[in-house]
Amino acid sequence: EQPASPCAERCVDHPSGRIRVHPDLPARRVIDAALGEGRSGLFFDEGARVISHYGIPVCPFAYAASVEEGLKFAREVGYPVVAKIDAPQIYHRYEHGAVISGIGGEGGLAEAIGRLKGIASSLGVPGARVLVQKMVQGRELIFGLKRDPSFGPVVMFGIGGTFVEALKDVAFAVAPLSVAQAERTIRSIRAFPLLRAFRGRPALDIGLLSQILVGLARLGMDIPRIDEIDLNPVIAGEGGAAAVDILVKLSQG
Repeated sequence: EQPASPCAERCVDHPSGRIRVHPDLPARRVIDAALGEGRSGLFFDEGARVISHYGIPVCPFAYAASVEEGLKFAREVGYPVVAKIDAPQIYHRYEHGAVISGIGGEGGLAEAIGRLKGIASSLGVPGARVLVQKMVQGRELIFGLKRDPSFGPVVMFGIGGTFVEALKDVAFAVAPLSVAQAERTIRSIRAFPLLRAFRGRPALDIGLLSQILVGLARLGMDIPRIDEIDLNPVIAGEGGAAAVDILVKLSQG
């Protein structure tokens, strides 16, 4: 008899009662594969597949196994681009010099890829790869998911980027979450006026941001083996929103 998948359909305890969850099959397969390899985290492309199945948009990206692969992607999406090292073990890329942003041309990208490959080698991180992304413009937000021992999946929203720890302007909500509850959570942060139109900058689509928060809450309900998700930043602007960094931590237990 085959053992049940660690992410198979099940009932979970929640303050509102017992809730039957139905994990999205493609997302479940990604998590199962990582757990089967004994990993406690996901690579960017794996995290992108998981959150995309829950309606959370991701910025365009490609891996650069060679300089030419990186250049080919940049020609397709246009400059500027960002290059970074991708590995589940690296949580704070900027501290390792593992992110190079604002790359405006082929010479700069070729140099960045070479430099990042050298940093990845010096860090000695298994499976580390160079990731190239389209550089998107907008306001930096943070979306998160954390599994609380008392309340279960708890989602978080706030002002993101490198100043999130200093500003501490975030709001929390317990899953499951309705769109109306998600919108109230978003509107509760102190800096919410910055999400409205001001100084010629368009207002952000609060409905879209609410849907992202709802999707994250549903993901937390569906797949109990996900301990934590950190989407920081999600860049939001006139054209929508997209996750730029995706950190997913898994539970082996």
